Amino acid sequence: MDDMKYNEVKEKLKRFIPTLQNKADMVSNIIKLTDDRRSVNIFDYVIRILFGWTDLLLVRRGLAVISLFIVFLFLFQQVNIINRINSLEGRIVGGSTQSIIEYQQHKVTINSLLYNNGQGSLLNDSIVVADRDLRDLINSYTELQRNYEDLQKRVRLSLNKGKTSL
Repeated sequence: MDDMKYNEVKEKLKRFIPTLQNKADMVSNIIKLTDDRRSVNIFDYVIRILFGWTDLLLVRRGLAVISLFIVFLFLFQQVNIINRINSLEGRIVGGSTQSIIEYQQHKVTINSLLYNNGQGSLLNDSIVVADRDLRDLINSYTELQRNYEDLQKRVRLSLNKGKTSL
């Protein structure tokens, strides 16, 4: 049954001869379309030459992966820098602040001794003193000054006690 319908449709199609209406219009339309495609704008041509490689799927995906890698590398670098800064801040704040203050006091004391005692006489002197020796001298001086201040306080206290007992 299907073979009969198939053969019948086949015979009808063999008898039917397709004819074109307006052959000239169709030919002119085809020529016009092909001519429009050939006369491409120079700007479009340059763009196609410069960026035509981006039409390749593998290239686009590769560039996307590379750009993501660069972004992640930048983020990693920023996080690493922030962690280093935080650790440095922790060292500064968490370190013995008293020792930092004492070190700075020693530097101030050294500078005040050097520059307050007559710049000309000390700077023209031919004696060179090592920094460590000068720090030791300053430490001894400041310790002696503290002991002297403590002694003065004790003397005042003992004098005040002696006056109150009279």
